[in-house]
Amino acid sequence: MKFNLRAIRATVLGLTMLGAVTPCSAQTFVGVGVLPGGAFSYGHDVSADGLVVVGESDLGGQTHAFRWTRAGGIADLGTLPGSTRSAGIGVSADGSVVVGTSSIPGTFYQAFRWTAATGMVGIGGLSTGTYSWGNGVSGDGTVVAGTGVSVLLPSNHAVRWTIDDGISDLGTPPDGIDSFGLGLSSDGATVVGYSDYMGGANRASRWTAAEGMTDLGTLPGGSHTFAYGVSGDGSVVVGFGDTSDGERAFHWTSTEGMVSLGVLPGGHNSYGFAVSGDGSVVVGRSDSAGGSRAFVWTAATGMVELTALGFDLTGWAQTEAWGADASGRTIVGTGTDSCGRREGWVASLDTAPHCPADFDGDGVVGVQDIFSYLAAWFAGDPRADFNRVDCLSAQDIFDFLAAWFGGCG
Repeated sequence: MKFNLRAIRATVLGLTMLGAVTPCSAQTFVGVGVLPGGAFSYGHDVSADGLVVVGESDLGGQTHAFRWTRAGGIADLGTLPGSTRSAGIGVSADGSVVVGTSSIPGTFYQAFRWTAATGMVGIGGLSTGTYSWGNGVSGDGTVVAGTGVSVLLPSNHAVRWTIDDGISDLGTPPDGIDSFGLGLSSDGATVVGYSDYMGGANRASRWTAAEGMTDLGTLPGGSHTFAYGVSGDGSVVVGFGDTSDGERAFHWTSTEGMVSLGVLPGGHNSYGFAVSGDGSVVVGRSDSAGGSRAFVWTAATGMVELTALGFDLTGWAQTEAWGADASGRTIVGTGTDSCGRREGWVASLDTAPHCPADFDGDGVVGVQDIFSYLAAWFAGDPRADFNRVDCLSAQDIFDFLAAWFGGCG
């Protein structure tokens, strides 16, 4: 379908004469888009207040870490000097500090810490080793957890880095060979992940300064477990492990031990990846013959899909949830959008009604939303697939304009 861009622009300019601005509430489910020229993106974590998402996006054949906000959209964080790739894996409570890994695949991997003031800065490796991976950051952004490799050992060990003391080796549990740090509590005191043992077994692990690294065990009938997420005070750990019925997401506390969270209806496997600050909300994915589905678990509801919470996932498939904010009401993850590409998304359980016409996310429906939408549409930005039915088409423009004129009443 052909249409006159000049006429559309003239119409928009005419609307400015009306001073059209309507109060609007936050969006509830939205894709974060991709970096310019990119083909995919992955959402990995969200700030404690639910306002900042971090992840990685394709950029000319390489992946770059990104930081996303509703108002500013997706922003490229670059790479460490000499590196070709990067991924943002963790973000501080206020969204000002991002951690992850920058690399030349097969040659060099180093954990990084990013702020607007310093840019991306490497945090080094163990001993004379240069390999490290950054996977978690404390709420105040001063502590980083991950994995390091020392050429003197040589093996993988969970690590913890602080601004004052640099990088520290957290060792392994008794009889462990390797250890991997995958998550950090918001107070910076507890690191979770997993350890390797003789015979190839993997078991979830938890480290504190007082207890050292401890083995969290396995689910009944299982042989391996992996810990990915931990509550703000370190008392709740989530992850997944095998059972006689398949992989199962788990919830661990010192009093109850490791408890399976089950699967979504029709599912055969589930994986827990993150938990809310108080440990009451777990997110992840459940797999079935039809593919993966993001889940949210609480003790009251059990494991449910996002659609059960009122989210409209029209046009999305193969979803998985990777992060949750402190309250568990904002969730980030990745899915396949209606254009068939993998794209990061953010879902908010805000009680205010959904307002899709607020395209730039500034809290109001105004003329700038039309300019922003048209710019995204002509750039091929997946966020411009407004009806989430047929990828990008002229109908998306008409549907957006209809929503815009409808406002947020």
